[in-house]
Amino acid sequence: SGNTREEALARLEEALARAAPGLRSPAGAARPADGHGGCVLLGGESGAGKTRLAIEAGAAAAEQFDQVCWVDLSSARRREHMWSAVASGAGLPADIATGDGRIAGALAGRRDLLVLDNCEQVLEPVAELFRELAAATETTLLTTTREPIGAYGEAVFRAASLPLPEAAPEDPIAAVERTDSARLFVDRARLVRPELVIDAEAADAIISICRRLDGLPLAIELAAARLEVAQP
Repeated sequence: SGNTREEALARLEEALARAAPGLRSPAGAARPADGHGGCVLLGGESGAGKTRLAIEAGAAAAEQFDQVCWVDLSSARRREHMWSAVASGAGLPADIATGDGRIAGALAGRRDLLVLDNCEQVLEPVAELFRELAAATETTLLTTTREPIGAYGEAVFRAASLPLPEAAPEDPIAAVERTDSARLFVDRARLVRPELVIDAEAADAIISICRRLDGLPLAIELAAARLEVAQP
């Protein structure tokens, strides 16, 4: 189907960019010339909101795929755990989770998005899965992990932390006004609530949110779009 997967991959990356403009994609992310290589890696520290952003991007790009399959790898520690979780998440029989190409064979006629969440403990098996799927299917992977998988063709997006406001400042409004993470929250919140007034109570809430989210732009952007921190 020509550029089918490349087009779906582009839509997924656009969804990530819309959801979190603070994400950075390092220059020189290799893409195979033959169009194989549908893997987008969402990197960031623990608690940075990677899972939430993956859900958001997967939902926004869902129409590009036959289905979006969620695979939680937080408890996977060995190769067989990863294969079993992927088979289950993709709705495939458990007995094909053998890592010998049978999952790729079962997905060959589908154009799915597999969201692999928390890949840290099984990076090598995930890279193996990526190679199998890239060679034989139109499947796209969206992975969340603290470090790159190391597979040729993955596009790595990573968020950088912004400076945090101090905890319990004497003047919370001033703390919000002088801190990058809090200013980002206010800017994004006013896109959906232009009338938002930052009084002391709202400033305290913003400071708490930014500190809880470790100053990561992607998490702050999403929180600002959804939370009402003050009454107009």
